[in-house]
Amino acid sequence: MDGLRWTEISETEIDLPVLIKKLEQAENGAQVIFTGTVRSKNDRKNVLAVSYDVHELLTLKCFNKICDEAAKLSPDPLKIVVVHRKGKLSVGEISIFIGVSSPHRAEAFDASRYLIEEIKKR
Repeated sequence: MDGLRWTEISETEIDLPVLIKKLEQAENGAQVIFTGTVRSKNDRKNVLAVSYDVHELLTLKCFNKICDEAAKLSPDPLKIVVVHRKGKLSVGEISIFIGVSSPHRAEAFDASRYLIEEIKKR
C-alpha cells in the first residue's frame, strides 16, 4: 500500500475487517464499502460456482490505473482499497471488495461507483 492505494488479487477469502482497517485515516469522515458476491442465478439459470482466471500483473496495473482515475474525482486525497478474488468461488462468496475513504461522503460514493463500473468494463 502506498499510503493511499491498496490493490490485490487474492486466492483466499476476503477478510472484511482487515480491509476496512486499511481505509482508516484521521482526516477521512466517510467510508464507502462495496462487495460483490457470487449470486445463485445468472440469466435465470442456476449457478453453483464461478471461476476467475487472471493475469495478475496486467490486472493489478489496470486496477492501479482505475484507482488513479477515481482519485482525480475528488479535490481531497482518497484512500482506496480494491481486492479481487481468483480461482473457484461458491455462491455467496465475496468476489470483489472496493473501499474508499474520503473527508466527505459524496466523493467516496462517486469514486466507489467509478471503480466498480470501470473494473467491470475493463
